[in-house]
Amino acid sequence: MVQDRNSNVKTGHSNGIVMPGKMKNGVSKTSTRAFDSVRSNSSMLFSANSSGGEDTEFEVDDEMPDDIEIEERFSILLEKMALPAERAAELSKSPKSHKWKMIKAKESMQPKYSSGFYIEQLRGHREVAVNKHSATSKRLTKTLEPVEMVLRSLEVDLRTHPNTTWLREFIDDPYRGHTALIEFLQHLHVNPPPKDTPIPQELQSDLERTQTRSYGSTRSLKPEVFARSYIDEHLCLQSLRVLMKNKYGFQSVMSVNDSIMAILHCLKVNSRKTQALVLRMLIQICHEGDYYQQVIDAIRFYMKTSRESKPFETLVSLIYKKPISPSFQAICLNFLNTFINSAPSFNVKVFHQQEIENAGLDPDKIEQTLEGVEAKTVRDALKTWRDGYINVQSVMDEFVSLRERTKYLRDEVDLLQAKLGETEKSNGDLKKRNEELEASYEEYRLRTNELQTTLENLVKQVKSEAEAMEVPEDLINTLSEAAAAAAVPEAPEAPPPPPPPPPPTSGTDGVSPTNRKRLRHKSIRLPMLNWMPISNDSNGSIFKEVNDEDIISAMDFDEFDRRFELKTSDTSEEVQAKRENAVKRAAEQITILNSKRARNLVIARHRIKHKTDEIKELIDACDLVELTPEHAELLLKFVPTKEELAGFARYASEYDRMSEADQFMFKMAQVERYEAKLGVMAFIGVFEELMRTVVPEIDSVLRAATSIINSVKIKKLFKIILIYGNYMNSSRRGMALGFKLESLYKMEDTRTTDRKQTFLAYLVETVRRSFPDVCNFYEELHLEGATQVSIQTLAADVQGLRKGLDLTKSEKDKQPNNFVIFNFYNRAFRKVQRVTERFRKMEEAYSTVCAMFFEDPKIREPSEFFKTFVDFIALYKKAERELDQLNRHGYTAEDKMKRMLSRDYQSMASQAADEARRRSQYNGFDATIISI
Repeated sequence: MVQDRNSNVKTGHSNGIVMPGKMKNGVSKTSTRAFDSVRSNSSMLFSANSSGGEDTEFEVDDEMPDDIEIEERFSILLEKMALPAERAAELSKSPKSHKWKMIKAKESMQPKYSSGFYIEQLRGHREVAVNKHSATSKRLTKTLEPVEMVLRSLEVDLRTHPNTTWLREFIDDPYRGHTALIEFLQHLHVNPPPKDTPIPQELQSDLERTQTRSYGSTRSLKPEVFARSYIDEHLCLQSLRVLMKNKYGFQSVMSVNDSIMAILHCLKVNSRKTQALVLRMLIQICHEGDYYQQVIDAIRFYMKTSRESKPFETLVSLIYKKPISPSFQAICLNFLNTFINSAPSFNVKVFHQQEIENAGLDPDKIEQTLEGVEAKTVRDALKTWRDGYINVQSVMDEFVSLRERTKYLRDEVDLLQAKLGETEKSNGDLKKRNEELEASYEEYRLRTNELQTTLENLVKQVKSEAEAMEVPEDLINTLSEAAAAAAVPEAPEAPPPPPPPPPPTSGTDGVSPTNRKRLRHKSIRLPMLNWMPISNDSNGSIFKEVNDEDIISAMDFDEFDRRFELKTSDTSEEVQAKRENAVKRAAEQITILNSKRARNLVIARHRIKHKTDEIKELIDACDLVELTPEHAELLLKFVPTKEELAGFARYASEYDRMSEADQFMFKMAQVERYEAKLGVMAFIGVFEELMRTVVPEIDSVLRAATSIINSVKIKKLFKIILIYGNYMNSSRRGMALGFKLESLYKMEDTRTTDRKQTFLAYLVETVRRSFPDVCNFYEELHLEGATQVSIQTLAADVQGLRKGLDLTKSEKDKQPNNFVIFNFYNRAFRKVQRVTERFRKMEEAYSTVCAMFFEDPKIREPSEFFKTFVDFIALYKKAERELDQLNRHGYTAEDKMKRMLSRDYQSMASQAADEARRRSQYNGFDATIISI
C-alpha cells in the first residue's frame, strides 16, 4: 500500500478531497472519482487566481506581509509561470490583495499524489500483467487504479511542478520514476490493446470523435482497471516529454538503456498525434548532439522489429499517408533534416541521405501533394533539405577539378623552387660581392682618416693665418663646419689649400705695398669693415683719379686707432681653447645619420623638454602624462632603419664620438619595441579626433541611404518619371526597366512644343494635380553631410582604428601592469567595436540603395551618389517656385492663348453684327444676329 505524500491515509484526507472511509489495502472508495477530476483539480485553483478575478476560494490573509515582500514573491511567481510579456505586465498592475491571493494559491498547490504512489501503481500493473492468476496479483489488483487515470494524473503533476523538489524526488533514488516510465512504456509495447481496439477520440484528428473504449476479457480482473487503449502510450510519452524539458530530467531519461528504442517504437500507434509527439522528442534528442549513434541504433532496431525492407521506410511512408496533413509532413521533414544535419561527418551524412532517398523521399513528389494548400512550413522544410543536400556527383566533379588544380600548383611549386635555387645562388654571389665592398669600404675609411688628419692640419693653418689677417669670426665658423662635415666616412678628398694672395699692383696710382704694410704695422686690433672689395684694376676707376699719398698724409690714424681699437677680452684664451676643442671634436665625430635627417632629429629633440635618458624611460613605460602623444608622433618619424641600426652596432663602443643626433637615436634604439610603443602612444593621441571624424560620416551615409530605401514617395516619383519616359521613348527605343541617376539632370533639356515649359516643370505640375501625396518627397530624405563622404577614405580610417586597437592590445598583453594602456584599450575596444558594426550596417545600406538605382557601390562614391539627389531636389524646388510665381501672376500659357482667341472671336462677331445692321437699313428690314 502506497500513501499519498501530501496526506495521511489514516485520517482519510487527500489533498483537500474528503474521504469518508478506507477500503481494504488503504485505497479510498472515492479514489476513482478523484482520478477522474485530476486534471481540473490540479490546475483549477491557480488558473482562477492567475486571471485576477474576484471569485476565488482564498481569502486575503489577515497577516499580509508588507508591500516589498509581496512584490518580491510575486516577481518570483511570474518568472516561474513563464507568461507572455503582455500578460505578465497586466498581472503586475493587479491590486496588492489580488497578488497575495495568487501567491497563496500557488503555494497551496501540491502534487495530487506522491512519487511513491505513482511508482507503486506502474509497477503493480506490470506485475499483475505478468502473473495474472497468482494470489499476490489478486491482492494487488484491489489497490490498483486504471492505467489511463494514473498516467493522466502523473502527466499533470509533472507538467504543473517543473523545477521543484518533487520532480527531483520523482527522478532520484529510490523511486527513479524516469526508469519506471521507460519500463512501463516497454511493457505497453509487449502488451498492446486488442487488434479491434479503435483509436481514442483524443488521438483522432479527422475522424468523428466518439468515445470508443475496449476492455479486457479476464474474468478474474477488474475490467475498468486493466482496460487498454492506445491513449496509454500517448500519455506515457507525454510524461517523458515533460521530464525531458528539464535538463536534469533529460539526462536521466537518456541514461536509461533502450530509452530511445522505446520512444521510437510508439510510431506503430496508428495516431498522428502520437507519431508527431515521437518525432518531436527525437528532434530534441538529435539537437543535443551526443546521442546520434543511439538514434541510429534505435532506427536499425525498429527496422528489424517492424520488418521494414529499408531503414526510414515507415517515416517516409507517413509523409505520403492520406489524408495529407501539411503540419504533420513538416514535423516528419524537420526530423529528417535535424537527423541529417546532426551527422558527425560528411560520409555518414551522405550515407543516411542515400538511405532516406532509397526509402522513397522525393521532395518534388511531396510538393505535388501540396498543390492548392497553404503549407509554408512544409516548403521551408523542403528548402532546408535541398540546401543541405550533398550531391555526390558534383562533389566528385569538384574533387577532380581540385585534383587538377593541385597538379597545376605542384608544377608551379616546382617552378618556384627552381627560381628559388637561382635566387639563392644569386644571393650567394651578392654576399660575396658585399664582402668585397666591405673590404673596399674599410680601405676607403682608412684613406678618409688620413685625409681627415690632413684637413685638420689645414684648418689649424688657416685659423692661425686668419688671426694674423683679422679674418671675421663667421668665416672661422664656416671653416669649422667644413671640418665637421669632413668627419663623415663618405667625405670626399680634402680641398687644395687656398691660393696665395694676388701680387701687389705696380705703379704710382693707388696705394703702394709699402703704404699697406705701414697701415697695418701697429699691433692693435681693429674691427672689420663689411664691404665688397674690387680686386681688378681699371684705368677708368674712380679710385685712380686721386693720389693716395695726398689723402693718407691728411688722415689722423692715431685718433682713428684710439676710437676704433677693439678691447681685449680677458677670456680670449679660454674662448680660443673652446674653439680649438670644438674644431677638434667636430673633426673626430662619427656620423651615421645623413645631415638632413640628423638636423631634423636635433630640432625635434629640442622640442621635448626632457633629458635623453628620461625620454627613453618615458617611452619604455608608455607614459603619456610626461611625454605627450604629439611628441610620440613626432619621434615616430625618426625610427632607426636597418642600415642605421647596423651602423650603431658597428660603432657602439665609440658612443662618445657620435654626434648629438646619433647619440639620441642610439639611446632610443635600446628601447624594446620602440616603434610599437610610439605607435600606441600616437594612436591614443589621435583616437578621439579620429572617432569624431569617422562617426558622423558613417551616420550621415547610413541615415541618407536608409531614408531613400524607406521612402515610399521617392519610389513613386521615380515610377512616374519612368512611365512618362517610356511613353515618349518606347516607340523608338523600346521599353526601359529603369534609368540612371544622371538622367535627372537632363529633364530640363526636354521641353514642350512651344518651348515654354520643361519636362521637369510639367512633372511638378502633374504631381501637384494628380499625386499630391508625393509633392513633399524631399522631406523624407535626410542627405545632410552624406555629400562630403568618401567611402574609401572612411574604410581606411576604420581600418586604421582596427589596426591601432590591435597594436594597443599587443602592447597591453606585454605590459599587463600599465594602467594607462589597459584603461584606454577597455574604453576604445567598445567604441571601435560599435564603429565597426555601424560601418558594416552603413556598407550594407549603401550597397542596397546603390542596387536600387543600378549603381556599383565599389565605384560610385557617396559624395557623388547623394549629390545627384541634392541637385535634383534643388531643381525640383526651383520648378515649384516658378510654378507658384506663374499661378500668382496669371494663368498658364494655354489659358492665356484661349482668352486671346476668345477676345478675337468676339471682336469679329461684333464687326459682323454691325455690318449686318448697316446692310439691313438699305434693304428695309432688321437683321437678327444669331450668336455663335
